[in-house]
Amino acid sequence: MDISGQVQHLHEMINLGHGVLLEAQNLNLKQPLQSNASLFTFSDMDVTPSSPSGGDVSMLDEKDDDAAGLVTLTGDEIQDSFTKLAALKSAYIRHSSELLESLQQKKEDIASEALLARRDGLRKDVSDRNVVLKGLIDRLRNLQVALRILHGRDSVDPAASSVAMEEI
Repeated sequence: MDISGQVQHLHEMINLGHGVLLEAQNLNLKQPLQSNASLFTFSDMDVTPSSPSGGDVSMLDEKDDDAAGLVTLTGDEIQDSFTKLAALKSAYIRHSSELLESLQQKKEDIASEALLARRDGLRKDVSDRNVVLKGLIDRLRNLQVALRILHGRDSVDPAASSVAMEEI
């Protein structure tokens, strides 16, 4: 996840915190929402149609100024504070878990990059040491040949080469 995605998640989390504070300020203590199936039962229905009275119409026309400032999460279904706070909490948990995953991925990437750099450094050290050892082996072979020539032995036999190596 890139930096802009992380900033967006942090922005969403701040908005969620602000929504929780606004909801706590205007706490609505209605009962939590029930499922739609239990709201509409045939036993609760009134068969006689009724028209709204004048007082009911005037109440419907009034606007709630406090509700205009609140953050609407999923629409008209969220009406009580308990449901709003639960929705805010679940959104906060989702955003924070996504941020945590992105941070852990970033740490793993950094750790793997550090391990790769260390591995490459060790490989370079080993190859440098191998070059030095090859040079030393070549110098020892040249010295061995020089010692054989000094002792008057031109032929190469294993016992003589081991004796020459021990003398060195």
